[in-house]
Amino acid sequence: MGTNYYAQWDSCKHCKRADEYDRFHVGKSSWGWMFSLHVIEQRDWDDDKYGMEAPQDYEGWLKFLTHSNVRVFDEYSQEMDGALFMDQVVANRQGDLQRHSLDGKYYTANGKGTWDMCRGEYS
Repeated sequence: MGTNYYAQWDSCKHCKRADEYDRFHVGKSSWGWMFSLHVIEQRDWDDDKYGMEAPQDYEGWLKFLTHSNVRVFDEYSQEMDGALFMDQVVANRQGDLQRHSLDGKYYTANGKGTWDMCRGEYS
């Protein structure tokens, strides 16, 4: 059992409208495992629109999630602060957590904290 987290780029700061392609899967928190932090492929990203490269590591996600146009929320639509999310949910998880095996296809790197980098779609 786990919880998926998302980021949404708001095209309009006033009404928080977003284009359908402006929602990104940040990752998944699963009990007993390191946080699965999603690597966004550059081909699925618009550098000009977002003003930065696609998030492919912790630092990239931190930069994106703390941008004033970005909202962070879980699969139950509970919104949270981007910096707090990265600190509490991703980097400082508690418990005896298992690392994901690096296979080069889905799990590509172990993070410095309590996260691993992963690619692809997952639920």
